[in-house]
Formats: sequence, structure tokens, C-alpha cells
Amino acid sequence: MVYSDPSNDYFVASHGIRTPDYFWKTVVTTNAAGETQAISWYIPNQAGLGNLDAYIRGINELEAEVGAENVNIPVSASVKAQKPAVTWPKPSGCDLS
Repeated sequence: MVYSDPSNDYFVASHGIRTPDYFWKTVVTTNAAGETQAISWYIPNQAGLGNLDAYIRGINELEAEVGAENVNIPVSASVKAQKPAVTWPKPSGCDLS
């Protein structure tokens, strides 16, 4: 989570909790050929965002936005540079919606 805007921290006084301004997520896996693949998203904490594809980042881009020390994903530079054009489909057999 990224906390960059204190103006929306409505629950600090009552609960001691800052409001995250962005969330990020990275998934690292291997494909059928055994090659490492990665996808990241950097998502603003706001309503009405639409399709996740607009928030896809490469790990290297994510590191630039939130700081490499905060991301700390031990993969090669070539994997960090990967940036899929679209969000990956759910794996076959996944029953989560």
C-alpha cells in the first residue's frame, strides 16, 4: 500500500489507521515452458476504476513508483521489464470470480 496523501486520512484520530492511496500487487509464476513470468498492478484507491488493464505495470515501473526497497521481488532484470498488455486470464479450474 502507498500512503502519499494525508488529506484523506479520516481514521487516524479514531482508529490510528491511515487511508491507502494506492494498492499494488505482483504475481510471479512460471509458464508451461518453465519460464518465469510476472505481472504487476498499481491501483488507485478510488471508486469507478474500470478495467484492471489500465493499471498494469512492469516490476521495474512499480519499483520506480513505490521504491525498490518496498517491492523487493528477487527476479532477473528481464522479468522485471515484462509488462503484459492485458491482465492474465484465470487459470483453468479456478472457481473464484
